[in-house]
Amino acid sequence: MGRLGIGRTLWHMAIDRGSIKGRKVTVMGLGRFGGGLGAISWLHEAGAMLTVTDLAPPDQLQEPLAAMKAISRGGADIELRLGGHEEIDFTQADLVVANPAVPTPWSNRFLAAARDAGVPVTSEICLALANLGGAGHGPPRTIAVTGSAGKSTTTAMIHHLLGSLGQQCLLGGNIGGSLLEHVHVLDADSWIALELSSAQLHWLRDHHENGLLDWAPTIGCLTNISPNHLDWHGNLEHYIRCKSWIRSCCDHKDTRFCSRFELSTDAESIQSTSGSAAWWETDLKHIDQWNHGVLSIPGSHNMENAMLAIEAVRLGLVEAGIQDPGEESLASLLPDFKGLPHRLRLVVEAGGIKAFDDSKSTTPTATALAVASFTDRSRVHLIAGGYDKGSDLGQIASMAGELGGLYTIGQTGKTLATDERAHDCGTLEVAVGQAIARMKSGDSILLSPGCASWDQFANYQERGDAFTRLVLSELGHHEAVSTAGP
Repeated sequence: MGRLGIGRTLWHMAIDRGSIKGRKVTVMGLGRFGGGLGAISWLHEAGAMLTVTDLAPPDQLQEPLAAMKAISRGGADIELRLGGHEEIDFTQADLVVANPAVPTPWSNRFLAAARDAGVPVTSEICLALANLGGAGHGPPRTIAVTGSAGKSTTTAMIHHLLGSLGQQCLLGGNIGGSLLEHVHVLDADSWIALELSSAQLHWLRDHHENGLLDWAPTIGCLTNISPNHLDWHGNLEHYIRCKSWIRSCCDHKDTRFCSRFELSTDAESIQSTSGSAAWWETDLKHIDQWNHGVLSIPGSHNMENAMLAIEAVRLGLVEAGIQDPGEESLASLLPDFKGLPHRLRLVVEAGGIKAFDDSKSTTPTATALAVASFTDRSRVHLIAGGYDKGSDLGQIASMAGELGGLYTIGQTGKTLATDERAHDCGTLEVAVGQAIARMKSGDSILLSPGCASWDQFANYQERGDAFTRLVLSELGHHEAVSTAGP
């Protein structure tokens, strides 16, 4: 079967589920954490002749390889190329699907070779959005959320609110598993609370600018933008372009857009695109008047996440022709939202000491927001540090004098421990031990690393789980109680 060109019609032929059977498809990146499994499963079920290639050797891919075999009848009909890539797998394919973890894909020589050979190159999120509506009656309504901090919590709040209203809603995208697993059951009466990472937005922007995918959400949301993932994007300018594209696509399709920004004045604003809705604004006094008891998760930033989630749901319901229940009615549904694991969650309480797991915090801005959630910083013992993504960590390092203690770990530990009052601990185990040894009743120990986990842990979940176990062990003599839940 001949290779397909990159024109829009031919690209849609390449990625349409009904046209994939018998075609040669290369998936670039199984992923040490299985990031390519969703695309592999969907393509395999569609009858593609699959080649899966990854730079990592088999011994570093044992779990995802086992999962791949489970979804593909033992994997005998999938060709594997592990420990390196071969150009022929890219130039002789009918379609290449790149794992979103592949950094700077525009400069990757194997993806460039595929494009030069006329082979369409795409990613899982583009496959999913291009195939939505497979259940018939048109695509589902989508509320898409991105941002440097708060996007996961905001997306989960939107999912919670719509579900509480009796709407069929899927949590997907960069959270909740592969969206491809569900495209065949979602219809025009369904909703998707869709979290989009900067990498996913790069691919969507690329396909839009090349005339391949004309997609926009029903409602687009941007929580904030601060430097992150510079190792993937190469520079801050590219990161900002990808994040802010969520508004550009809403402008292009004339759909609604919500965002909150910290302004130079004493205010927060949520904007909608011109032609869709008027300026919507609230000041900090309104936040102060809102009963903070409505939320079970701490922090004024979570109140801001809740406000954005509520406004997005209200706009979404109006767009769907469903009566707007009002702000207060939606707010009353939030007490049952317990937050997401590893996102500023109270996991242990014992002997007057509380332990909070915020392992999902991988940016200095997220760590600063977590610390700001506590009324008295001098009672907070912060554990921070990890894999070096190239972010400016000065915001965390400068907190040392205000905190009960700053305990640093990982690659960035020494960079963070510039103040003589900080403690460079190296490992999480040492940091937990030193922190608890200095704590007294009424203090809180907070894991909010501000960095990725990859230098010492497989992922942020493993790091957070290790923190909970270590704190439980250290506080065992106080009859510690785990509140982490499932």
